[in-house]
Amino acid sequence: MNPDVIVIGGSFAGLSAAMQLGSVRRNTLIVDASQPRNHFATVSHGFPGQDGRSPAEIKRLAEAEVLAYPSVALKKTGPKRLIPSKMALKCDLPLGKLFLRARSSLPWV
Repeated sequence: MNPDVIVIGGSFAGLSAAMQLGSVRRNTLIVDASQPRNHFATVSHGFPGQDGRSPAEIKRLAEAEVLAYPSVALKKTGPKRLIPSKMALKCDLPLGKLFLRARSSLPWV
């Protein structure tokens, strides 16, 4: 896959972003080191439709929904480093290097 977008972090926010990107057919790669901030929580509270479920179960269900989009892929790893340049962003992953070229100006240019 040659991704249009790399989403770093595959918990709720990252999966939500990837779902939106997948719905408009953007090639999206989610990289997730499986280190969620809520790893101490045993159940979810105040999350409509998910109250009482474990965060791990909610994440598993959300991953299945997001990965139903053919343009979305998931790698269970975190990036080693991100290297910005004028018109691109290099993302070093343990399995190799991805080179993502920006379609518009990046904030650091």
